Amino acid sequence: AWSIVEMERRRERRASDAGAKDVDTSITARDIVSPKILRFGNQHQIREATWLVSEMLKHRKQKLSQPLFLQDKEGKLHSELPLYKLLAALTTGIDSKKSGSMNDDDFGEAMRQNFDRSIIEIAREGIPRVEPDWEIPRVIETALNSELKTLPVVDEDGRLSGLVSGLNLLNGIAKGSRFDPEKELPHV
Repeated sequence: AWSIVEMERRRERRASDAGAKDVDTSITARDIVSPKILRFGNQHQIREATWLVSEMLKHRKQKLSQPLFLQDKEGKLHSELPLYKLLAALTTGIDSKKSGSMNDDDFGEAMRQNFDRSIIEIAREGIPRVEPDWEIPRVIETALNSELKTLPVVDEDGRLSGLVSGLNLLNGIAKGSRFDPEKELPHV
């Protein structure tokens, strides 16, 4: 909270000093964006998306928690495929009462029945986008008003350039603040 207050104070100081200096010191999405983004073409099938996610998990030290961002043939952001929707699509048609008694081979065969479905059928379109020059408060507002845990950052052509997560936002608040808890918080 102190970091947010301090960001507001700095913004007010900048507004009052606008004539004195034209230097913008605000933290923007560009300053906190993570370029490591999982993107995939929207024309693929569930089989291919499942393979991509499994390959990413094999080669990452931390577990994958971000969705697949789908792009069209021009490389522009089209939609988002949350991993839980991919899992739900894979298990469509499997009787939950019988799945507990299925062995791995039978369960895998049941999931393969859904492999040929297009991922565009299950993707979420119309997702909010963040532009690199947006200041932190606007990014936070967008995050809070959406259902997304991770927001895509797009360039001026609508192409994916990275993502902003809640952790990135907290880091941006900390960067934008000159808050020192040792000096500013009362000792109890």
